[in-house]
Amino acid sequence: MSQHRFQAESFTPTKWSTAEQKAKFANQLMAFIAADFPENKFTKALYNRLSQCFGMIAHYNREGFIDTFFTSLPGKVRFLKCLTEWPCYGSSEYTFSDVECATSAAIRSMGYVEIYDARLRRESETRERAILALLQAKYDGTEASTTVEPLSNHELVFAAHFAPASVPTPADTQFALFG
Repeated sequence: MSQHRFQAESFTPTKWSTAEQKAKFANQLMAFIAADFPENKFTKALYNRLSQCFGMIAHYNREGFIDTFFTSLPGKVRFLKCLTEWPCYGSSEYTFSDVECATSAAIRSMGYVEIYDARLRRESETRERAILALLQAKYDGTEASTTVEPLSNHELVFAAHFAPASVPTPADTQFALFG
C-alpha cells in the first residue's frame, strides 16, 4: 500500500509540540498502519502520543494497547474504525486535532478500513467453511480433511459481541420466575 507523507506545514504548532513533531507522529502512525501493525514499530514514543489522541486515553499501557488492537484482525479493524470515526475535538493550537483529522482522512482515502474488513470477512468465511466441513464429516460419518484453529480471546469477544442474542424459551422464563 502506498504510504502517505505529511509535511510540517500542514500542522499548527502548539505550546508543547512543534509542527515538525506533529508531522513526525502522523508519518509514524501511517507507516505503522501500512506495515500491518508490527509490534516493533509500535514504539514507546508512538504509543505515548497515540494514547493521547483519538480518544485512546483508556489504554494505560503499551502492552495492553498492543493486546487490544494489534494481535488479531478484529482488533485491527476496531482500531482503524476508532481512528476514522473519531470526531477530532479541540483546537489545533492546543491539541493534535489537526493530526487526527489529517490521518483519519488519509486512512479513509487509502481504504484501510475496507481492506481490513474484507480480510476479516475472508478469514471468517475460511474458518466457518472449515467448521462446516468438520460438522458435515461428523454427521455424514466421513473423515474430515480439515482442522480448525482455536479462536483467540479477542476473536471470542468479537464474535460474542456480534452474536445474536439467545431467545429465552417459556421454560426458561418460568424457571426464572419460580425456580
